[in-house]
Amino acid sequence: MAKTVSNDALWEKLSEISEQLDRLSAEQKTQITNTNQEENSSDLCNIKDDIIAKIKQQGYLLGKHGDSNYKAINENITTSDETIRKIFNVVIRIRKQQKEAVEQKVVSKDAYFNFKLFKVRKTSFVIALLSLLVLLLTVFCMK
Repeated sequence: MAKTVSNDALWEKLSEISEQLDRLSAEQKTQITNTNQEENSSDLCNIKDDIIAKIKQQGYLLGKHGDSNYKAINENITTSDETIRKIFNVVIRIRKQQKEAVEQKVVSKDAYFNFKLFKVRKTSFVIALLSLLVLLLTVFCMK
């Protein structure tokens, strides 16, 4: 007798087998991912520790470099403050001398002749007299 199997039975068996294969592949994937995650997590922890150590080392070096820069900046600031103070003192002295010169010019009121209608400087008056004298001498010398 020949054994005959219907198509429906074959399809049911194939679907059961595919379900079992799917379950097995899912289980294998979860096992693989779990092992990968465990390996990755241990690798990540090692890498994280290395990165943290490098960052701390770089931070320490940067702090040392920053301290030396801070000292140099403070020295530059103090020297610039000193030069600014010196310049400021020189400017103050110059202003005092200018004020004294202006006061001396204002104080010398004797340099003017005060007429009723106007003021004339003594030097201008002397120059005018000398020029008048030169004019008279040239006019009388032409005779």
